Amino acid sequence: MLKEKINWSEKIILYACQGLVALLPLFFLPWTSSRLGMDNFNKQLLLWLVVPILFFWQSWQKYHKKQPVLKRGLFFWPIFFWGTALFLSAVASVDKFSSFWGGYTTTVLPLFTFFVLVLFYLFSINFFDSQKKIIIVVKSLIVSYWIVVLGAVFIFSGALSSSVFFTDSFKLAVGSLEELSVYIAIMCSLQLIIILGFNLQFGFILEKWQKIVIKVIVAVSLMILLVANFITAWLILFFSLTISLVWLLFFKNKSDSNFFDQGLLKKIFWPLLFIVISFVFLIFNIFYFDQAPLERRFAQNLRLDYGSARQVALEAFKHKPIVGSGLETFGYNYSLWHGQDFNYSDFWDIRFDKSPSYVLEIIIVSGLFGLFGWVFLVSYFFYFLCKNISDYKKTAEADNIDLFFLVLFSAVLLGIIIGQIFFAVNIVLLFLFFLFLSLYATTFTKILVPEEKSSFFTQLFVKKDRFKNNIFTTAIVVFIFSWLIFIGFGLKYWAANFYYQKGVKTAAINSNKAVERIKKAFVLNPQRHEYSIALSKFYLNKGREILNSQNNGSINLNEVQLSFEQSIDWGQEAIIRGRKSVVAYENLSKIYRDVGIYLAAANNLAIETLEIAASLEPSNPVLITEIGKIYFSTGQLDKAVEAYNEALALKDDYIDAKFNLAKAECERGKYNEALALLEDLEGIYDPISIFYEEGRIFFNQKRYDAAIAKFKQVISLSPNHSNALYSLASAFQAVGEKQQALHYFKKVELLNPDNQEIRNKINELEK
Repeated sequence: MLKEKINWSEKIILYACQGLVALLPLFFLPWTSSRLGMDNFNKQLLLWLVVPILFFWQSWQKYHKKQPVLKRGLFFWPIFFWGTALFLSAVASVDKFSSFWGGYTTTVLPLFTFFVLVLFYLFSINFFDSQKKIIIVVKSLIVSYWIVVLGAVFIFSGALSSSVFFTDSFKLAVGSLEELSVYIAIMCSLQLIIILGFNLQFGFILEKWQKIVIKVIVAVSLMILLVANFITAWLILFFSLTISLVWLLFFKNKSDSNFFDQGLLKKIFWPLLFIVISFVFLIFNIFYFDQAPLERRFAQNLRLDYGSARQVALEAFKHKPIVGSGLETFGYNYSLWHGQDFNYSDFWDIRFDKSPSYVLEIIIVSGLFGLFGWVFLVSYFFYFLCKNISDYKKTAEADNIDLFFLVLFSAVLLGIIIGQIFFAVNIVLLFLFFLFLSLYATTFTKILVPEEKSSFFTQLFVKKDRFKNNIFTTAIVVFIFSWLIFIGFGLKYWAANFYYQKGVKTAAINSNKAVERIKKAFVLNPQRHEYSIALSKFYLNKGREILNSQNNGSINLNEVQLSFEQSIDWGQEAIIRGRKSVVAYENLSKIYRDVGIYLAAANNLAIETLEIAASLEPSNPVLITEIGKIYFSTGQLDKAVEAYNEALALKDDYIDAKFNLAKAECERGKYNEALALLEDLEGIYDPISIFYEEGRIFFNQKRYDAAIAKFKQVISLSPNHSNALYSLASAFQAVGEKQQALHYFKKVELLNPDNQEIRNKINELEK
């Protein structure tokens, strides 16, 4: 039954496909990864490199065999519609580069990656035409999974704690515990269904050692799932295994009426065990921990909670309902639309760049068209699933292993779709989705549509005459050149990230070499505003170091000025490249603020850029507080107070805004208001700063004894606090304690030996 012959060319293609499906979950390049997990740029690059080659080679072989080069498969039109929606979204995007090539920190599904996955779907539809090929690729997936699970065991047990390289590489490959648990749930379902098919004699042959290893691996996988206790993983396991168990038992009963009397429990024990465990943990999490899948649940591993993501999706849909804001732009939407109530959560000061649910992400980044495209594809799948069930007589007549494949791929696809609804997808999960979609379509067609109708599309590239030969040759040439150009850009952007990561790691050792590498990254890929931000920070720090490392008389002011000018230039470059980036505007405002004493218009420019940043992130109290600080430093006290109050209106427990408001009220002479604010902060803010400001207020109110007590509290915590020592000396001088005043002024002099004002006060007291 499985003795189909595979020629040498097909073997090479099959080996390459095996390598891809086995390597993708494990693929990492630590020196270029900007993010841990299954959604980094390197996995995407692997797809870009390998999939077009597989597609081209297979098409060439089909053509020379005078076979149709392209079969559309069941899901061609839903995929085509979804792709069109994503294309429109990318064209209208607020960040076109990320929409086409992928986000910097997170890669979900940029347009080029979607096209490559569609290419892989078309390749699979045309290549996996035999049971042997399907079994080989499924086994490759399982072997890759075994490596992942064993790696997780070594990491969790501490067996590889001394191997930083292996530990970091594993994290780069599989990411967070939630990502790992979803992947484990899908692959566990696959293996448990295979064991079920083997036990129920559906034709999938397993060696004894393979069966033992699978059972050991799924048992270990269960331990990892119990540690993660992620509700989406339990959902995937429960529904995938339940539908496969019910379906296979149904068909087996139809073909063998005595089947249920033949030790059934032993045959279905392992899948049934996982069904029971997953159901128990689902009930336990939902009713005991109140963790319903789409209820508000703060993220493990710093993932946004579903409640906030829903709010962002709703607001984004209201403002851009048709095509959304563009693929890979969730971070922009989060900054713009997350609610003020999120400011009271544990993670309020983090900018999230990924949705906790792929469906919510689709709504946000691709709007109604994108959502309809995904729903169209998923509905198509469920339509054919129902067709399998309704045509059970025809289905039951199929070869046992084909019937088993139909159940297997249906169940795994169902699990992946559940994952997309309740979890944020990544490159690996999307790849598995398109792989199993193609395998399901191939099996379904073989069972229920044995003779696919010829069409212009399928017959266009059949080698019959010179005209079609010329069309095919032209298409191949265009395809190769397009792929070479595409890969050229992809490798250039990969090299840019390589230089950037190298530069970041070198910064502490050799700053000049670090800048040289980051500049190379910018030259290779000027579209990434993160590179410009890094350079702007470097030149700002360089100017500061020059000021701090040399005596006042020997400072090279021209070099300082040049460093600050370069910092501003790179900060402005970042804004040009990332016009919708809050981080770019915030970074430039900090540069203007820090060089304010050297540039006349810097403070006004800092306020202007912060206001733009605040318009892109209106719920952020930090940005408004920073505006208030600039007003305060320039003596615009009323505007500073107004800004601090505005920040507190966004988050009334924002400590930094409240403390700075107290300082501003003190400067305005509103001492009682300032004291009330400071008293609220006692015990939750830096006590040195609190006691010092309270001491200043008491001093200004001429309550010198209270002021002395507060300044002494400061000194007890920080003996060399120069301002507190000076204020304490001044307070003793005010109450006539000249010896005490002299004592503390001399301490100040030791800390500030070049300060003539202190010397004069000491001389006056000594007279």
